[in-house]
Amino acid sequence: MARPAVAIGGLCLAAAAASLTLPSVPTTDGWGWVVWGRELLGGDLQTHVAGAPSWKPLPVLLVAPLTLLGDGAPDAWLLLARAAGLAALPLAYLLAARLAGPPAGVIAAVALALSGGWFRGLEHGYCEPLVIAALLGAVLAWLDERRGLAFALVFVASLARPECWPVLAGLGVWMWRRDPGLRP
Repeated sequence: MARPAVAIGGLCLAAAAASLTLPSVPTTDGWGWVVWGRELLGGDLQTHVAGAPSWKPLPVLLVAPLTLLGDGAPDAWLLLARAAGLAALPLAYLLAARLAGPPAGVIAAVALALSGGWFRGLEHGYCEPLVIAALLGAVLAWLDERRGLAFALVFVASLARPECWPVLAGLGVWMWRRDPGLRP
């Protein structure tokens, strides 16, 4: 399974890189995360600035090392966000195909691509497509009985969307009670 995953990841990264040949800039959220990433690395993080996007630790933590690229940081964030968001398509296919067969997989991937806001989220470098990929990956990991990976992916998603916190708490309680080896 490692080779197909690497190939799919490479294709998503290549498609995201190709998308940067079109005029691309992050929106307010992306620019705010770049600013906060620079402040985080500089040791002077100020999240209470008026007009900035809502605080989301995931994109800030991901973009912080990218700010070392200087003026390339916004494009690097778009590349990362778009590649991760594009990875949601094959993950949607894999999950639906596993549960209901390959035709369902195709329908799931197409439905995700056509869903309201998904393409715009990719275009502007929002973190929601990345969250979708993390959650789809978490479900697949859970089905493969890779509980630790599933928990980690839900944790990643919860750093961007507080709606994931109840799921994270539920998984934590379940794993604490049922899988003592994962407690640490």
